[in-house]
Amino acid sequence: MLHEYQEQLWNALQEGVCITDDKGIILYLNTHYSEITGVPKEKILGQPAGSLVELGVFDVVLNPEVIASRRPTTRVQTISNGRKVILQGNPVFDALGCPVLCITFVRDVTKLMELREQLLQQKELLETFQQFHNAT
Repeated sequence: MLHEYQEQLWNALQEGVCITDDKGIILYLNTHYSEITGVPKEKILGQPAGSLVELGVFDVVLNPEVIASRRPTTRVQTISNGRKVILQGNPVFDALGCPVLCITFVRDVTKLMELREQLLQQKELLETFQQFHNAT
């Protein structure tokens, strides 16, 4: 029963979802993935995720590390459109315990990072103002 609703279930998530095989070939992307990255899924389905780094679309992918380490991994990725995203990759194992898939959740944190930068700038401005005020 779940299989017939799989697409709706993946698209109900707020995060982007990318599923690759153990060789890094992109097997599935949900709608939010393309919205977040700006890359149409038709353009990259069936492609090796690593090739997107070579093409300059992304600065990093998690698939090889997740498959090799057999452990969940988290990284920040910069996309060619300027967005910053958090990648959380998780291995999926077969019946023998071998990693066969990597599922990566993608969360856009561009606005959060911009707000953080603004807060740091305001903090520096306040510190400068306090130093000036204390000196007078």
